[in-house]
Amino acid sequence: MGSEEQVAVEILLFGAVREHFGEKNKFITLPFKKTTGKDLLAFLCTPLKGLENYMEQLMLAINEEYVDLDSTISISVNDEIAIIPPLSGG
Repeated sequence: MGSEEQVAVEILLFGAVREHFGEKNKFITLPFKKTTGKDLLAFLCTPLKGLENYMEQLMLAINEEYVDLDSTISISVNDEIAIIPPLSGG
């Protein structure tokens, strides 16, 4: 996945994902600083049981910037990683 350094981050949960976990955020230590968005989501399925049910629909943002799931991303200590399910509107 990337380097072997650990980094502590805040995971922000929105919409149906927030409802599923009953919390608005989680604090997690990642075992890497560089990865792809897809690999990050796959990794988060372990500490966030049930996240895999939403995988095909999720978007990621780091520090309020949307992330291309196929791109390599760098993660720093205290970054906020938002897990965003599809938004519905009327």
